[in-house]
Amino acid sequence: LEHRPAAAGQRVVVMALKPRLVRDAAAAFRRYMELEGAPELAARYAREGLLPTTDSIVRRYAKYAKTIVEVGAGGARAFSRTAGHPLEFIPQSDPATLRAGDTLVVQLRYRSAPLGGAMIAAGAAGERGPEARHPTDAKGIASVVMPHAGLWNVRTIHIVPSDRESGADWDVHWSTLVVSVSPR
Repeated sequence: LEHRPAAAGQRVVVMALKPRLVRDAAAAFRRYMELEGAPELAARYAREGLLPTTDSIVRRYAKYAKTIVEVGAGGARAFSRTAGHPLEFIPQSDPATLRAGDTLVVQLRYRSAPLGGAMIAAGAAGERGPEARHPTDAKGIASVVMPHAGLWNVRTIHIVPSDRESGADWDVHWSTLVVSVSPR
């Protein structure tokens, strides 16, 4: 990726990986949901009787990533622009102002609508260990404290039954937002 902006300001850099199909046994799909960070969805789908019981299912997964890049000083702000991804984080304030100890507020949207009840994970890039998990409220809003400086990512997975014509039984959407937090 190479681009030489003509003016100062923010640029939103996005990436989407082409959806891929994977065939799974129903039991393996249930384990996948739990291991990949969606145990709440697995439990809900089990209560609703939606989890597959067939010998095999096809899941289609896609990944979407987004970051905001500062070019020079000042200029237009772009942090609230959407990329149009099926699952997307929208910062509610300018991440360029984040300092260690501040809170990043994001809205999670699925197909352009707020996604409430989702669990998001946040962690510093390169760190190992337990991640902070935060639920989104009814408006898709979650608040994440950034305790120290460095690169941070906020991410989630959303799994839904596929549209009948899609060639898959389930759609798996991954979304990540990467931000830089400055020292205090």
